[in-house]
Amino acid sequence: QWIDEGIRRAGYGESKVYLQLTRGAAPRDHVFPSQVRPTAVLTVRQMTEINPALRTTGVEVMALEDLRWARCDIKSLNLLGNVMARQRAKTAGAFEAIFVRHGEVTEGAVSNVMIVRDGVVITPPEDHRILAGVTRRLVLDLARKHEIEAREGVVTVEDFHRADEIFLTGTTVEVLAVVRIDGKPVKTGRPGPVTSRLFNWFAGEYLRPAG
Repeated sequence: QWIDEGIRRAGYGESKVYLQLTRGAAPRDHVFPSQVRPTAVLTVRQMTEINPALRTTGVEVMALEDLRWARCDIKSLNLLGNVMARQRAKTAGAFEAIFVRHGEVTEGAVSNVMIVRDGVVITPPEDHRILAGVTRRLVLDLARKHEIEAREGVVTVEDFHRADEIFLTGTTVEVLAVVRIDGKPVKTGRPGPVTSRLFNWFAGEYLRPAG
């Protein structure tokens, strides 16, 4: 109820809502405090769309070694690795950083990643190495609903570079084509047909005006 109230008070037509929960405030220590009151912070910001031109042109990504800890499936405040990777990618002129761990693609700094090979959508498995987003699940469901084979599986760096199509999924990017990796084109260097169809289906299903 208080989340709905926060959204109402913010007064935006479309909002981005972030709920942050912590154990609570206590003196600095590496041991959990025995008695502390949890804190909850709700942030409501205006939802801003990415540049619409990127839907047509696609984006470039930069592959980087994944130096983060081993529990990336936990949605925590410890995002320094993601922040530094995204900043490095931006400085290099790329839209997103793609993490690679032991020769396998895991996820983006702020997105999940999927490839298309021979008409099949493949995304890294939901395990401790990735934060499995809601949009990721919705896109997989949409693909299967429209009879496109979609599965989880290991995506090696070689698979990534040889993919027919690559796209990102996430709350803000929705479904966004990747057309270049480290300066090298993905196939034709333009958004592919499967990516375009998935975005159109996603927009039709989930981006309808409220009310």
